[in-house]
Amino acid sequence: SFPGMVLAISLAGIMGSSVDNAVIAIMVVSWTKYARLSRSLVLKIKETDYIYAAKISGCKTIHIITRHIIPNIIPTLITTATTDIGTMILELSSLSFLGFGAQSPQAEWGLMLNEGRAYMLDCPWLMIYPGLAICIVVVVYNLLGDNLRDILDSKKAIEEVEIEKVIAEFCSMQSYYFPPNVLTLQGINCGRAGCMLLRAFLALICFHFTTVR
Repeated sequence: SFPGMVLAISLAGIMGSSVDNAVIAIMVVSWTKYARLSRSLVLKIKETDYIYAAKISGCKTIHIITRHIIPNIIPTLITTATTDIGTMILELSSLSFLGFGAQSPQAEWGLMLNEGRAYMLDCPWLMIYPGLAICIVVVVYNLLGDNLRDILDSKKAIEEVEIEKVIAEFCSMQSYYFPPNVLTLQGINCGRAGCMLLRAFLALICFHFTTVR
């Protein structure tokens, strides 16, 4: 793949040196990452059991997209975007340091580093403080993204445990309604159609439990 930073430098050089053009160049380079991530998440989610259950229950495509697919891909996209804020700040500072971003008299950390090079030996703090500020902001956004991912994953894990409990309770009662040779404890020997109907019924039960709360 073509290096994104090299492409951003080329675009910023063609459009002219300014903060707005540098931001546009970074956006043009970075949007493909989120497009690939969204596509991979959708391809993974559409093969899950609750999507099959929603299709069997007669849900429309737009309903499945808005109620089941989009809510499940947004947390991952938010976490990735939060983590990438630090990277984009670093890229913007790099463009300004190379002269393709902010210009004097604008205040920008990359521009401060570029202007402080001439006084590095006499006044080293002109480069230390902007560089330190960039490092702190990048680390803070990386930690924020990690914590946000842990919070979202913990909520998802709790929901999965609750759903598994409902399924376990239902499967523990199935011997009263189905012969043992037709439906096993896990519900995997009843055929594909029977499994799909069972999953649709379990999805309705889980939805009832979540709405009651």
